[in-house]
Amino acid sequence: AVPLEALIAFATAPARDFLRGRLGLNLATDDATLAEDEPFALVGLERWQVRNRTFSLSRQGIEPARLAALVTASGALPQGAQGALTQADTQLLVDALCAELAKHDGAFNGAPLEVDVTLDGHRLTGALEGVDGASNNLLCHRIGAVRAKDRIEAWLKLLAWAATEPGSGDDRWACFIGLGSQAVDTVWFQAPPPEAAHAQLGAWLAAWRCGQSELMPFLPEASLEHAKVFSKSKGDAAAARQAGLAAAARKWAGSAFPDAYESLAFGGQGPAFGERFAELAETLLTPLVGAERKRRA
Repeated sequence: AVPLEALIAFATAPARDFLRGRLGLNLATDDATLAEDEPFALVGLERWQVRNRTFSLSRQGIEPARLAALVTASGALPQGAQGALTQADTQLLVDALCAELAKHDGAFNGAPLEVDVTLDGHRLTGALEGVDGASNNLLCHRIGAVRAKDRIEAWLKLLAWAATEPGSGDDRWACFIGLGSQAVDTVWFQAPPPEAAHAQLGAWLAAWRCGQSELMPFLPEASLEHAKVFSKSKGDAAAARQAGLAAAARKWAGSAFPDAYESLAFGGQGPAFGERFAELAETLLTPLVGAERKRRA
């Protein structure tokens, strides 16, 4: 059986999955805590720590004055008026995030949903957190902007849910809520019908199997950029593919926050933005692009 967590780990960071799994490389990066809309300088890390600490205490119901004192005592804030201002701004953002999450209380109260799906003779198993059966929503959230890998994570969880319990079909939704640098960022995905969910999960599982023995030309940010441009192009398929490849190459070259594993795996030059890159992006991500919504219908 393939754990759903393993499929998500591959899909959201194929280069990291390959280098860790095949070569045992573990680079000194902490992807979970770095918001990619902020610099990798110390101030960026401290900002994340302050927001994360404020969010954790707010979710515990700590009253504001004591919460501010606890965050200040952690040593992450500047001294004096600047620190007080930073904490006040942080609290406003965190309050907005908590208010958005409060709309999804059912997702925090339910038991994990067991996943056990057979796809082309292979079982996909795991447990889904954040499922609210009453409202047919699946919730994901993070302190930081919603990235390509977050979209992929939410999408795979939604596909697994749709394939595991096919009764509700495309009435199911996934919502990813992130706390960006200036505001709360919310992205919705509408589930496909169960048979389409099975087919799409099968394609992801086939990519995972290949990725266990070879470095796949799939980079979440650049591949998603290709899929977006390809899906929206008004030209023929060949022209749409070329436009998508050019956009993906620009996305890779222009990234201010290059992924350390991708840079190492591809020598800092990126993969060959050719036919296989395009085929993977189109097969795996155009359904995601088509399912993304700004709000639930």
